[in-house]
Parts: sequence; structure tokens; C-alpha cells
Amino acid sequence: MKHLLSFAIAFIAFSSFVHAQEINYFSPDQYGVTNYTEEIAITMPKETAYQFVEAWLNANIQATATPTKTAELISFPAIINTKKSYNPFSGTYTENLTFGFDISFTDGSVKLDMKNFGLQFFYEGWGSSAKIRMIGDDIREINAMKEDLANNSSLSKKEKKEIQSKIDDLQESVEAANKELNKRLNALRSRLK
Repeated sequence: MKHLLSFAIAFIAFSSFVHAQEINYFSPDQYGVTNYTEEIAITMPKETAYQFVEAWLNANIQATATPTKTAELISFPAIINTKKSYNPFSGTYTENLTFGFDISFTDGSVKLDMKNFGLQFFYEGWGSSAKIRMIGDDIREINAMKEDLANNSSLSKKEKKEIQSKIDDLQESVEAANKELNKRLNALRSRLK
């Protein structure tokens, strides 16, 4: 009985690990472009999968324009809030992940195609500002700064600290976006299985 209980606990832990996989969606190609494609095998009819995906989209992803919909495809520019902070003295700071999102349906699979990942930054308080950066550019900048830290011995301690602070800020934004996308796509995967 003790071995059976241990096996059951191990199986549940392994199943949770498999279903809640952590994927890095932002691996740039040789041109610095971040795209991600995944095909999810399904056993349900594609019409049922379409309905599940539509319900999931309405609850998890915001469209910045009216989606293009056919029986086999949903396509739209997407936005996900990844970080929001409010300080009564300094204002509101918001980060959003943006990307093009195509979801295609065939008998036996749902294909997710995400492209042109970017981060939007908004500040409203004592003034306001907005900017957008492409995640592939951020990753290239992080790698260049890391290389500069490792290879440039003429940097002062202050310069090194400033570079490391910028690396940390960029990585925090990219990691927060990746974590939020993982959370939402893992929920979709579990609905389609």
C-alpha cells in the first residue's frame, strides 16, 4: 500500500510537470526575429476545438483589432498585460506583450503561430510616456551588454553597475512576458487535451 501511494504521488507530480511546461517563446532567429509555432494534437473534432479556443481567447487574450475568422483560422494582433504597478506619488506603469497571433484548425491538430513579439511600456503620472520595443532587439542588446561586461576590462565599477542594472531591467521585462504567455498557453493546452 505504501509503494502504491508513493507511485501515485510521483505520477501526479510528473503529470503536473508535463502539463505545466515552461517554454521560452522568445528565442530569436539569425535575423533577431522572435516567432513561435506549435502544433497541439487533438482528439476532438476541429469545430469543438474552435469553440474551446474562442472561449479561451475571450478570457485570456485581448485583440487590438477585429480578428479575421474563418472555419479553419483565427488571426489577429494580440496584447497581454504582463506588469502593472501603481504608486500614488509617481503614477501608473504598465507593460504589455504584443504579437501577431494566428490559430489554425485541422482535423487532429490546432496550430499556434505567434510572431513579432514586442513590449509596450506606458507611464502615466507626472507626465506620460509610451514606447514599444521588439523582444528580439532586447535579447540582442542583453547579449551585447553581457559580452561587453565580460570582455571590456576598461569599464569602471560604476559603468559595470549601470550596465548590469540595464541588463536586469530588460531581462525582468522579457521574463515577465514569457511567464505570462506560458501561464495562458498552458491553460489552452490543458483545455484541448
